Amino acid sequence: MKVKCNECSKEFPINLKKKKHGKAVVETYFVCPHCSARFSAAFTNDRARKCQKQIQKLWAEIRGCGSPQLAEHKKEKIDKLTKENKKI
Repeated sequence: MKVKCNECSKEFPINLKKKKHGKAVVETYFVCPHCSARFSAAFTNDRARKCQKQIQKLWAEIRGCGSPQLAEHKKEKIDKLTKENKKI
């Protein structure tokens, strides 16, 4: 995915990097290769990352399941985890 830098207006592909802040917080960010402007994409803690992993697992299970009812049940779990993750 390409983005346009807010500082130099040049386009570049996103290369996500991670940096730990203290024990539990991880910042996901990217840097413009032209002007070195830094852009934070997300800050997560252990609880948020655990929730994200559960959501990814459920999506993988939905892709592999043949039952629409089971898929709907897993989608409801994803919606609940997504709401919980937004509160963090």
